[in-house]
Amino acid sequence: GWGRGGRARARMRGAATRSDEAVEVVDDGKRPDFVPSAPAAGEGTGTGKTVEQILAEDAEREAAIERLGMGANSQMGSPWAAGDALETLAQHPETRAHLADPGFLAMAAELSQHPERQRKYMRDPRMMQAIARLQGFSVAVSEEELREAERKGDIRQRRAPVQMEHLDHARGFETPDAAKAEGNARFKAKENSLALACYQWAKALLGRSAAAEAEGEARGAAALGGVAVGLSGDDGYPPTLAHARAMELTLELNSAAAYLALKLPEDAEAACSAVIEAAPNLPPGAPPFDTSKAFYRRCKARESRGMLKEAVADLKEALALAQKVCDDAHADGGVANPRYKALRKEVARIAEEYKELQEREHSKWRAHQAAKAQAKLDAECEAMRGKGIALDSVEVKDPEPKFSIMELESDSDDEPEASDTPANAYAPGVVQETDFSYWFKKELDKRLRKVRHRFPSGAVIRTTGLHEPSNQDVGATIKVKDGKRALFYDIDVTVGWECETVKGRTLRGMCRMYNIGQDTQYCPGGDQNTSWIFSLGYGPDLLQGRDGQEILDEQGDVYEANSEAVGEAIRELHRKAQPPQ
Repeated sequence: GWGRGGRARARMRGAATRSDEAVEVVDDGKRPDFVPSAPAAGEGTGTGKTVEQILAEDAEREAAIERLGMGANSQMGSPWAAGDALETLAQHPETRAHLADPGFLAMAAELSQHPERQRKYMRDPRMMQAIARLQGFSVAVSEEELREAERKGDIRQRRAPVQMEHLDHARGFETPDAAKAEGNARFKAKENSLALACYQWAKALLGRSAAAEAEGEARGAAALGGVAVGLSGDDGYPPTLAHARAMELTLELNSAAAYLALKLPEDAEAACSAVIEAAPNLPPGAPPFDTSKAFYRRCKARESRGMLKEAVADLKEALALAQKVCDDAHADGGVANPRYKALRKEVARIAEEYKELQEREHSKWRAHQAAKAQAKLDAECEAMRGKGIALDSVEVKDPEPKFSIMELESDSDDEPEASDTPANAYAPGVVQETDFSYWFKKELDKRLRKVRHRFPSGAVIRTTGLHEPSNQDVGATIKVKDGKRALFYDIDVTVGWECETVKGRTLRGMCRMYNIGQDTQYCPGGDQNTSWIFSLGYGPDLLQGRDGQEILDEQGDVYEANSEAVGEAIRELHRKAQPPQ
């Protein structure tokens, strides 16, 4: 009963935005003693009113609230409606601290236009504090609470590294040089947010002074008829402006270092890219600018982001630029140049970093290859499979002529001898059988002993033949019935291997090849029920060096080389199994 009536009433109340009543209906329906009341015919809400009537009443009620200026969409009811909301927040220390954050300012701008969106930001402690202040009371929010909210994602956009307290400190310096020096001191003290604020303030002061200088130059040129002799560079740039542009790049590069220390690689990469792009376009008269540090720091940023290929390219460029500066310094008497030794150290450091980065990238590739190989082995019985030679039953074209049962070539006195009895001497339906297992095992061992494979490093692995041949499972039989011949064989062998590595180590192990028969084939990656299976065995010493890792990476080629030897032995068996002409 509740399934038809109660659920419908709950659904209708939910549609009419009467959530509390809907919950009550559902809770009532869960009671064991619940007896549903029959709704009025055609209404389905259990209230005596239709859904349309309920919605109309709700709409009228909402309109009345809006007319009173108290609705969610009402500008009067929103603390952000007043145009001076940010000014109000700036007058109080606890909320003024948020006004330097771009994310908070964007949030405030959105709410001033769309106050109904206020609910989605209410988990942000800064928003709760701001709304409380706009409504005339204070809410304390600690730095720990802000960090916890940021960690949980309650603060939708990560807070900027430079906050109001950092800007207030930086604004205490009146010249770009003083702000830059303070930034360097703070960076050395690992106060990276303060350092970044000082660099940003120094750039702002630099922009103001450069603009004022350019304006003064323009006035001077106008007073002299458009020519300001002695005040401009070759292209009309004031000398101080050229130096200002170079200093801006230095400050941007210092900011990149601070971003790296703050674990903000995206911002660091953007700052370095801006320096690299602007450096070739410095005005005439600007001091030479070495961009090797920009490439190096962008390399570190990209490395942090996992962009190893791009990081290596940047590091190569940094190394080339630093080397060129060192060579130029040496040509100009670099031994006496105070920068020469420092530059040499930088080159050595970058070269070592490049070497380590290459090694990490190569290690990542090796790990990927090993994981790929291991995944194949795990998914396919720790083996690789493939397509080989399957020998189907051979039907004699003319069953009437007499022929002898297959004769083995004399390789040993122990081999079974063939019979000269003609085939038609056997009664119809009798199976004639000849066993070639002994000969086939010897042929297989002989072929496998010839296997050699050279790895890209120059190391050579060779197969030492069947391990304890008497214990290996090798069978080969020719059966003849009613003039039709068929070859059956089955191989499950363990083969020894030995590898001389380029480092002079001798590594040994075993490999197993099985599931090889007349009804399976050599097909790497094939179905384990219809394909040959190969498994490589090795000792713990193999994993103690890169030379051993190469064997694991190239085991597919080892399998292929051994499979070729097995295929040759099977082809020889096939030739031996053919009837005499």
